[in-house]
Amino acid sequence: MRLFISYAHVDWQFVENLARRLSRYHDVWYDDRLHAGVDWWETIQERLRWCDCFLYVLSPESLASEYCQEEYRIARELGRPVLPLRLQGNIELPPELARVQYADFATRMFEDALADLIGDLGVMERRLESASPPRSGGEQVAPAAVGRPDAETLLQRAVEARRKEDYEAAVRLLSTLTRTAPDFLPEQVSALIADSQQRLEALARRKEYRRLYRQIHLLALDGMMLEEARRLWEELRSRYPDIDEDPEGLGEKLSRAEGRPAPGAAAQKPAHILKGHSLWVRSVAWSPEGRYLASGAGDESVVIWDGKSWKRLRRLKGRGGEVRGVSWSPEGRYLASGAENGTATLWDTANWKPVRRLEPVGHTGSLAWSPDGRHLASGSQGDRVTIWDVERGNPVRELQGHASLVEAVAWSPDGQYLASGAGNFVLLWDTTIWETARRLKHAHGVRRVAWSPDGRRLASRTSDGLVLWGTERGEQMWAQQAPTDSAERTLTWSPDGRYLASEVQGKTVAIWDVELQEVIRRLEHASHVYSVAWSPDGKYLASGLIEGPVVVWDMSDLL
Repeated sequence: MRLFISYAHVDWQFVENLARRLSRYHDVWYDDRLHAGVDWWETIQERLRWCDCFLYVLSPESLASEYCQEEYRIARELGRPVLPLRLQGNIELPPELARVQYADFATRMFEDALADLIGDLGVMERRLESASPPRSGGEQVAPAAVGRPDAETLLQRAVEARRKEDYEAAVRLLSTLTRTAPDFLPEQVSALIADSQQRLEALARRKEYRRLYRQIHLLALDGMMLEEARRLWEELRSRYPDIDEDPEGLGEKLSRAEGRPAPGAAAQKPAHILKGHSLWVRSVAWSPEGRYLASGAGDESVVIWDGKSWKRLRRLKGRGGEVRGVSWSPEGRYLASGAENGTATLWDTANWKPVRRLEPVGHTGSLAWSPDGRHLASGSQGDRVTIWDVERGNPVRELQGHASLVEAVAWSPDGQYLASGAGNFVLLWDTTIWETARRLKHAHGVRRVAWSPDGRRLASRTSDGLVLWGTERGEQMWAQQAPTDSAERTLTWSPDGRYLASEVQGKTVAIWDVELQEVIRRLEHASHVYSVAWSPDGKYLASGLIEGPVVVWDMSDLL
């Protein structure tokens, strides 16, 4: 099949590679030189009548080019099928092109997109062979840009195009000038043509570099493709040594990830399995100094584990049914446990005696201490957040703003904000005036929220994935699909803020590298995971399982 490629010359490196690959299967023609004039335009029209299919390389430059627009118009008048090739995302297409299926070279790797394009061309070729429509001759039409303005006008338009950095238009206009008025400032015009061609080539190289860079960055988001991303990055730097652009810090990210095991590359075994509960462990939490690990379970008890010997030190039996949440006060003086019946018990960690009962707390799966240890926040009365005075044991404030059950609360490290999650929203409350400062909308129901150690980011666990927010402006930084099969407490930051741990698909805990935005480790469990917590020193990650044990993983290699 005979293919005509229409493109802006700033994309010539991509088109040259594409044409070379397509020529193995089809006859390919593209205008590989920059020139203008009547003879040149007659060649264009001749090739448009010759071709069986019109490939339109879509980029901001080609959509703005009067030459590409004219080629596209004539191809449609001739009845040639049009197959768009998208080189860049977020570009506004003409309505008739927006409805046409395109080959996506913007977000897909070149080889993958090329394979699909070859397949589409094969289907089109078979349709053309079976239909065998008569060819339309069409009329020879010259675009306005190659008309016959005087020499001064052509030079003026060329200088204006150069000022706008539209060097392709400048070269065409200057080339037309040399053909129509060869005696008009020949040395100066030749110098402008040479300079414009040089600048156009530099722009083309930079644009192709950026296109390849975007694709490698997308590839690097998949932990399984790190090695391939690193290989392509090295090729890119070797091919374009003169372009020093790395806006996403790709080089540093790939360097940091070098030598790190890919997800599933090797099965990691738990460091310790702590057996002390007869039913599901709904919540795990480390004491502030990491000396103790507390676990609350469906057997209506809280077990305190020694963080060094991993022995069970004591079992705390409360009232109110299964324990759905445990949380240590910032200084470690109290341990709060939330029961199924909506009450919370404060335990004195000096003697492990209950000293206070808060009721009705409401949703006890998530209890949050203020950084000064004076207040405890909980989701109460369905759509409200209650702030409790810990010493007096009474509520001091109720925050109303949600339209559904509040399932998650978390205090920022500096105490300025309280985050609460309900339905598809997380509200950030300014604790100086107790008014809503931000509303963060999610696509799915919020199960859990957690502040980064520096307080600059907030992670949300939804029923379908993870979302990371910048708290200063409330902007979404990234979102990752990670379907969950279990409870709401599977989200925790590493103490250095580099990693997030969360359960995915029931039995797996994924470790996300926040900067690389990828899973760098998967911890496989024997049963569904209900809760996770990172130790204060970053050495261990604890998981609470539906079948009763607490599993402790050694994470010291990530420090």
